Amino acid sequence: KEAMSAVEISSKWRAEREAQQEEWDAFSQFAESKRSALETSQEVLRNDLKARQTAWAEQHDLQKEGLTCGEAVVLNVRGSIMRSTRTTLTKVKGSLLASLFNGEHRVVRDPAGRVFINRDPKYFEAILEGLRSAHWKAYSGNEIGLLMAELEHFGISEVYRGAMQSQLRSFHLELDGPVQGYQNQLAALRDGDPSTGIAARYIIFKFSQETTVR
Repeated sequence: KEAMSAVEISSKWRAEREAQQEEWDAFSQFAESKRSALETSQEVLRNDLKARQTAWAEQHDLQKEGLTCGEAVVLNVRGSIMRSTRTTLTKVKGSLLASLFNGEHRVVRDPAGRVFINRDPKYFEAILEGLRSAHWKAYSGNEIGLLMAELEHFGISEVYRGAMQSQLRSFHLELDGPVQGYQNQLAALRDGDPSTGIAARYIIFKFSQETTVR
């Protein structure tokens, strides 16, 4: 064989060096991708552990309040943390609210494991209190419509209407010598849509004033 010239030797050496560099670069990219994937997995595990620790702590707090783990529910309502029970949340059978907590529908959870409800926390809290105690907070103006929209969304507006009718009937029975005109107006509200809470309270207020004056 003829001896390789210096130029050929140099060219071959450069080719081998470039090939080795390409192999090294490929290995470096592979190692970097594995390192990045490992860091991502570790971050996911850390977040999961943190969420579980938070959920365990909240469950512990609920247990201290006398609620069992299976019964207690921690809610994240647009950033407002609320606590309730499955009994309260599933009280209205067949409603959307009940279906979210009886296993019929899959719920969305926040990173801490709390059930996430993307609704107005002000009115959702009123709904929880109403279901829990059967006492519904009185609202006026546009707030009546906003509350009714939330009740309609969760399929529990009839419960509120029934409560309003009951409150009107109770008030009517407690009045001392009611005027027939007010009786008729209250009866009309009972037969109609009790969500018109403003009108009901106005009638009651006016009648209270007149009976007080007499």
